[in-house]
Amino acid sequence: MNATIGSICALLKNNELEVQRAAALVLARLSPREPSVSKALGEALSNTTDPELAKCLLQALRNNPHETSIRYLFDALDSETIPNEELLDVIAAVGPKAVSHLRKLFLKSTPEVRCIIAQVLPRIQTDAANAFLIDIFHNKNIEVVRAAIHALREVAPRFNKKERSRLFLRLKSALGEKRISSNHSALLAIIISLGIDVDPRAKKLLLPYTLEEYDEQTRRYALISLEELEYPGESHGDVIKAITPILDEENENIVSHAVGVLSKIHPRKSDADKLIELLENQHSCVQSYAIRSLGLLNTITYARMILHFLWHKDHNLRHTVHETLSQMSSAINMLLEQLAELKDIKQAEDLVSIIAAHSARITKPKASALVRQLFDLMSKNDTRYQLYRDVILLVDSKSLRTSVFSRVSSARKRKDYNTVANCLTLLVDTEFMAPELKFDLAVAKLKTSRKESTRAFRQSDYCLELIAEMLHLNGKGFVKDFLADSSLDLEDYYYVGFHFSERLNTERRFGADVLRHVVKKGKRKKIAAAAREKLKVEGH
Repeated sequence: MNATIGSICALLKNNELEVQRAAALVLARLSPREPSVSKALGEALSNTTDPELAKCLLQALRNNPHETSIRYLFDALDSETIPNEELLDVIAAVGPKAVSHLRKLFLKSTPEVRCIIAQVLPRIQTDAANAFLIDIFHNKNIEVVRAAIHALREVAPRFNKKERSRLFLRLKSALGEKRISSNHSALLAIIISLGIDVDPRAKKLLLPYTLEEYDEQTRRYALISLEELEYPGESHGDVIKAITPILDEENENIVSHAVGVLSKIHPRKSDADKLIELLENQHSCVQSYAIRSLGLLNTITYARMILHFLWHKDHNLRHTVHETLSQMSSAINMLLEQLAELKDIKQAEDLVSIIAAHSARITKPKASALVRQLFDLMSKNDTRYQLYRDVILLVDSKSLRTSVFSRVSSARKRKDYNTVANCLTLLVDTEFMAPELKFDLAVAKLKTSRKESTRAFRQSDYCLELIAEMLHLNGKGFVKDFLADSSLDLEDYYYVGFHFSERLNTERRFGADVLRHVVKKGKRKKIAAAAREKLKVEGH
């Protein structure tokens, strides 16, 4: 150590915190990389309780990595001054030289310290560190082994391709060691680590451990690790061949993980026959896998094949089919055909929600055909027309509007108020239901109402609800238009006046005005006399 560096290190023992921090920051900037500097920084770290100084010292130690600082860093673990994560990173920064020191420390440490050492090793990422990590997998204390696996899981996402490959080769080598055959927990740790490392070459190492000759735990962890891997392209026949037989086993836990592996591989056309066979498998998770895979093959034949599962008693299967058919571009024509054939309203509703997902694929001609089917069903009083309305509003609402306007115009000329009412009802709660159309609907509903005078009937009569709504929205303007409408007769007006004259405030006054209109227009007719009597009874 030269004199200048020595003088700066001496300042680390100064009584002033500011001086100590400054000295630490200078050493961090100079990075002399000398053992004596690391020792001085380590001693200062052991003696401080100031978080800011500890932060400066850690930065200096990170820039001056040396194995002499390791014991001081371990002494600082679990202190309230410094986060453990930062300390572990600084220990790892020592690099390859730290491994031999950590090995010696491991031999004479408590299980708690051994767990901490296990947490450091994946961060170092050298062959020596990986070898030491695998040695820890053979430790008799399961908590130490778990700490090593957990640490690897935390750090592995940060590995680059070279580091990942280095770890894979070490794990592969460890699987071939004789001692692995007599240490079940170590074998499991290596199998788990292969999944954490996610090197694609791991699949060939893991597949043999999925065979029935191994115990359930080994097979399960092998399958879990295989689930972690990626399977791009179509060169995974070996995985499909090895895993598919597992789907017929009784153990649902094993089967579900086998499904997890296969679900990551894009199905091939050559797999179709086997997938169709799996639709009848005893496990619902396998059936769901078969449904999703056939959906990816995306043909109308497979769409028809999986449709009946839409009404299966198993909720998960129903959900899978719904999701799958919603994504199959080939399914739309078949779905529209089925909608026309289904008589069960509930089943048809399920189809509607799937068809809605294909709205972008429904062409103008298909939308026009749906509109024709809607009006055909409406003419037959078949309530399924409402389902077609829902579909058309989702896929081409303008085509419905155009068709409704055309039919309403024609029906008005024929004074076919029933058709006018039915057609306009299709636009209720849509953007097309303008005030004038709502007025026309109210008139049409009034013309087709049975006009029973009982309070119970009047309370549920839709035309009266509409009239009340428009009265409150447009007040005098509505009253003027209503009393001037040429399609309404005295019987219509009497029914409305009779009802609203019993109400309160605005509605009551409106009812009286309508009855007076009947009296004026009816003159000596019986209905005019009835209107006068009602006005008298209600105190107008």
